[in-house]
Amino acid sequence: MVLRSMVFAIIFLVLGILPLFAFAGSADIVLINGKVLTVDASFSTRQAVAVRGERILSVGDNSEVKQLIDSDTKVIDLKGNTLILGLIDNHVHFIRHALRWEHEARIDGVTSRKKALAIISAKAKLLKRGEWVLMVGGWSPGQFHDKPGLFTKAELDSAAPNNPVFIQQSYRLMILNSLALEKAGIDENFEAPRGWRIARNESGAPTGVIHGRRAIFRFWRRVLPKITDDKTISGLKKLMADFNRAGVTSVFEVGGGGVRDATYELIRRRLAQKNGLTLRIFHTPRFRVRTPEANKRVIERIRNSRPDKSAKMMGNIALGEHMYAPIHDSAFRPSRFPDEAYDEFRKVSEAAADGGWTIHEHAFRDTTITRYLDIFEKINQGKDITKLRWSIHHADFISRKNIERVKALGMTLALHSKMTILGSALRRRYGERALSLPPLRTVQNSGVIWGLGTDAGVVAPYPPMLSLWWAVTGMDLGGERALSQAETVSRKQALIAHTRSNAYLLFKENELGSIEKGKLADLVVLDRDYMTIPADQIKDIKPLLTMVGGRVVFRSGI
Repeated sequence: MVLRSMVFAIIFLVLGILPLFAFAGSADIVLINGKVLTVDASFSTRQAVAVRGERILSVGDNSEVKQLIDSDTKVIDLKGNTLILGLIDNHVHFIRHALRWEHEARIDGVTSRKKALAIISAKAKLLKRGEWVLMVGGWSPGQFHDKPGLFTKAELDSAAPNNPVFIQQSYRLMILNSLALEKAGIDENFEAPRGWRIARNESGAPTGVIHGRRAIFRFWRRVLPKITDDKTISGLKKLMADFNRAGVTSVFEVGGGGVRDATYELIRRRLAQKNGLTLRIFHTPRFRVRTPEANKRVIERIRNSRPDKSAKMMGNIALGEHMYAPIHDSAFRPSRFPDEAYDEFRKVSEAAADGGWTIHEHAFRDTTITRYLDIFEKINQGKDITKLRWSIHHADFISRKNIERVKALGMTLALHSKMTILGSALRRRYGERALSLPPLRTVQNSGVIWGLGTDAGVVAPYPPMLSLWWAVTGMDLGGERALSQAETVSRKQALIAHTRSNAYLLFKENELGSIEKGKLADLVVLDRDYMTIPADQIKDIKPLLTMVGGRVVFRSGI
């Protein structure tokens, strides 16, 4: 017995000492002479960071960190530039865009129509003759300061004369050039299926503008090129590079059309297991449940699985965004769902509670949120869910009463920046009410932990600097107010929401979320000081360097 006790004592001693050895000695990389926004509990500012392996070895003044430099240490002089933690997006349809990203001409944040058309033209020249040029959302016709409005068929024909062009605006409409109309067989004699509304000129010829969600989805499935495994992987590599270039180092991926469990397995097999990811991808299991019978199978699956909470680069960590698909509300229309649908949602929520799963569920409307919270409170009476950090995503119309209910359940909120391009549409529908969608400062003042994300890339642009800019200024890309000054937040609060709070939402606060010793070295160097430049310039900040787990994945100009 004494011998066994001594063995256990030695084991515990070794385990206690190993972390110290892991962070002893010199650094692999040192970043000095900067303004380091740690986003720790005190939001301290330091000068330098040392990295060893994939983790932060030290954070401090230049003199402290320089002591960790030896002949093998790579030194990066920040030259006074600001260093922040890599930004985390808490809600993005990431893999869906990877499927066709190589064909996308993105104009996220572009406010010049002339420049937008030049981007379309440049993409067409990069592709082969006859290949599709795509723009699957992330823009609005009101964002162009020089000439607002939808693209015309003539403009797209001029920009890409040898390529079919498909442009999607949110889920409202698509715009096609002449070659795209020809490939789809849409002419003056085309009989539009139910749910399509084709704009035509005086002679009956299609103008290129086609309204309708059904039309968009049908076009995706039947006209656009088929998705292949090779295209998925090559598209994902380019997508990760673009997100790294924008300062993003982690995403919570919530699926979307074309994404299956097999898609995640493909990425895991061909990239994640070979150290080929340059961005952390945390995701949900992919299922689309529309009937009670299908819900039984999903519940059984949930009961026989557990979240991968230890995942560092890629892992299935939570349920959502639509656990029971018939409940799918919208910011643009009143939403009512039958009691039977909410009963099915209750069943899958109970299974999640039993299995220790976090729920991240879509809900715009306060009526939907009320029904969800009714269910969650009843579940909590029989099983404590307050430690599971269940989350409502979007929550645009959430009431103060429901914010307090969220707080009482230990829940979180994931709020999104789609108003950068959809603010004007919501103002036309709701008037002044739209200027509190979502109520950022009300949530901030409530004490509920909330994270800032995008909901990219169909209904919102993906660059996080646009999210930070919108949260601080309340403006949209068209130059109009999209959030009242009473609901904007400070720069500090916005940056915390896009980093530390998002890490908390994803149960990653011990690994990510702030620049502190022992945490993963996901770092971004900015070309301007986020904390001091004029607020309207925040959207124009560009990363100079992005690091994921101590590995430089993007570098330009430093």
